[in-house]
Amino acid sequence: MITNKTEYLLLTLINLARRRKADNELISSRTIAEEEKIPLNYMPQLMSILTKKGWVESVRGLNGGVRLIADPKEITVQDVITVSEDILVIKKCVFDGCSFGLNNCRLRPLWLEAQKRVDEVMGSTTIEDLLKNSTFQ
Repeated sequence: MITNKTEYLLLTLINLARRRKADNELISSRTIAEEEKIPLNYMPQLMSILTKKGWVESVRGLNGGVRLIADPKEITVQDVITVSEDILVIKKCVFDGCSFGLNNCRLRPLWLEAQKRVDEVMGSTTIEDLLKNSTFQ
C-alpha cells in the first residue's frame, strides 16, 4: 500500500522538479508544504530522506532552502517507494505464499501478473513523467 509519506515525497519531488526547470532557486520547505497541502510537521522527515538520498540539496540560514539536484528523469516512482520504505503489493500472497495453504492457487497467476505490471509502471515512471502529466506546471 502506498502511504502518505510516499505521496508527500512524490509531490515534493514534482514541486522541486518544476522549480528546477524554471530557475532552480532555493525554496523553503514551508512553501512546498503549503503549495502541496502537506502537513508542515512531515517536512523535516521528508527533507531528511531526500537529502540523504542525494536528490535534494538543503541550505540552512536566512537565505536557505532546498532545491532538486538530481535529474528528475533518473528518479522513478519505484525509487521513491523504496526510499520511503513502502512496499506496493497488490496481494500479500505474491510474496508470502497462499494464506489458505493451497499449493496450486488458481488466482495466484493473476496476482503475479498484476504485480508484475504494477512494478513495471512504477519502475518506468519518472518524476519527469509525473511533471509532464501534472496539472500544475
